[in-house]
Amino acid sequence: QFPRVRVAVVRSGLPERALGRNVFCAGNDLGELDAARTTRERFVAFWRTLSAFLTALYDSRLYTIAAVHGFCAAGGLAIALACDTRVASP
Repeated sequence: QFPRVRVAVVRSGLPERALGRNVFCAGNDLGELDAARTTRERFVAFWRTLSAFLTALYDSRLYTIAAVHGFCAAGGLAIALACDTRVASP
C-alpha cells in the first residue's frame, strides 16, 4: 500500500508519566486473558490472535524498531523482541 515506507517504529501511545512512570507496554490485557479462560474456544482464540500479531510483526517486510521508553514486561517484552531492533531508555 505504501511501497516507499521501509521502517515501522513501535512505541507507547501513552503520554510520558501517564501512569506515574514511563510505560512501553505493561503486558497482556488481564481482563481479556481472564475472559479467555471461560471457554476453551475463547482461550485458543486469544492466544492465536496474540501469536498472529507477534508473527506478523516478526515477519513484516518493514524494518521494525521497538522504541522502549520505560516499563516493558510480559506481552510488552514479546512485542519488543518481535521487532528487528530495540532502543530503550528509562
